[in-house]
Amino acid sequence: MQPAVAAAFAVAGLTRPADAHGFGQRYDLPIPLSLWVAGAAAAVALSFVIIGLFARGGARRSGYARVNLLQWRFGRALAHERTRSIARAMSVRICATAWTAF
Repeated sequence: MQPAVAAAFAVAGLTRPADAHGFGQRYDLPIPLSLWVAGAAAAVALSFVIIGLFARGGARRSGYARVNLLQWRFGRALAHERTRSIARAMSVRICATAWTAF
């Protein structure tokens, strides 16, 4: 075993377990958990019923105006490979920062 790996294992063995989300005082729901879960499930089911009632029509091919954004210079600049690569790198960096910040 290499010295760096052995040192990493030694340091990992000295650490204490983290108290995840153990800040502040304990909070309990004002209603029983089963009632809370049933209410959440009912809200999700009701939202699907409402969407089903209002979205009865199928997809229409010509129901709305279409605009080709690539006909303008700004649209072509956004679609350029370099711009997309920069946007991808920025989104990965933001996601990594969000994961490590908490």
